[in-house]
Amino acid sequence: MKNNRFAAGFATFMLIAGAPYVLFIATLGQMIVSYEPGTPSGGSALGVMMIFVWAYGIALLSCVTGLIYFGYGALKHKVFPKIWHWLTIGYSIGLALSPVFCFISQ
Repeated sequence: MKNNRFAAGFATFMLIAGAPYVLFIATLGQMIVSYEPGTPSGGSALGVMMIFVWAYGIALLSCVTGLIYFGYGALKHKVFPKIWHWLTIGYSIGLALSPVFCFISQ
């Protein structure tokens, strides 16, 4: 893909939009480690679920818009993403598919 500012900005947006989901995964990991059996959750499960839905929604929207943008550029203008664009696309797809792999492994 041409090394223009818009493509670079779009790929950077894809990385930044995945950050809330990565932070959610880290927070959930800390909550799992600090969990003590026998203590009530105190209603925090609903809050964790809401955070997950919003963070995953942002990551999924970022993935879909990135795939549309880079796919449109490849099909319409016959330009192909550079290597770091491919890495960003792979990172975004990995974030979008991580819950699927988590549920399959259960």
